[in-house]
Amino acid sequence: MLRLELAVMASGGIAVPIFAFFHQETAELLIKHSDARFLAVAGELQLDRLDPDLPLDHVFCFDRVTRPERKNLVAFEELLAPPANGADVLDLDADPDALCLNMYTSGTMGTPKCVQLSHRNILSQQAALAMLWDLGPDDRFLSYLPWHHSFGGIFELFTALRTGATMYLESGYGKDPMEIGRRTGSWCGPRSSSACPRCTRAWWNSPGRIRRSSASSSTRGSSSFSQRQRPFRKSSARSSSAEASR
Repeated sequence: MLRLELAVMASGGIAVPIFAFFHQETAELLIKHSDARFLAVAGELQLDRLDPDLPLDHVFCFDRVTRPERKNLVAFEELLAPPANGADVLDLDADPDALCLNMYTSGTMGTPKCVQLSHRNILSQQAALAMLWDLGPDDRFLSYLPWHHSFGGIFELFTALRTGATMYLESGYGKDPMEIGRRTGSWCGPRSSSACPRCTRAWWNSPGRIRRSSASSSTRGSSSFSQRQRPFRKSSARSSSAEASR
């Protein structure tokens, strides 16, 4: 799914990551609101929650499934095939101010709201982070925040891509922060992690804690602590707050 999202962004499209386990009503609301033409799903769980009559050009499914009623269903293998005309579909000279990513809020305060981000938005955040943190290929990120979440999908994901750091994916969604802390020491030995305040407090108070972590909160802003943090310098760079694409 990460490769698909980056491919959409790099070919002039707009990626719209949404929560993989949304119920039908919410998933279809966001698909329609974003004017998505294409949709990628993991398998039957997501597919069976969607109306076959949604106005989509194609639905790409990672798993092999058969749904005769879905005329627009395409196997993911077909998406990986090279273009018939051999053309390069990547837009390497994209307008920096062109939109490339739509992210929806969680909806805890009502209907999810769309945040539209350009290439420049994402790069400006990375420029600001580079002034503060000394990260590189030797760093390891423990990743459990979902990539439709602004902190996991922008802050953490693109920081790792920019710096060449390694990402270790943890599938527990942070439900048991102490268990994550116990496992990660022997599993990947992470040096960095993006975390909600609850997990950050649990890790900070536990033995063998992660060397650097960022805590994000929708109600209390954000805080960070680091053993290798660079001296603070003022910056004017802007920070940016199943997969559908326009």
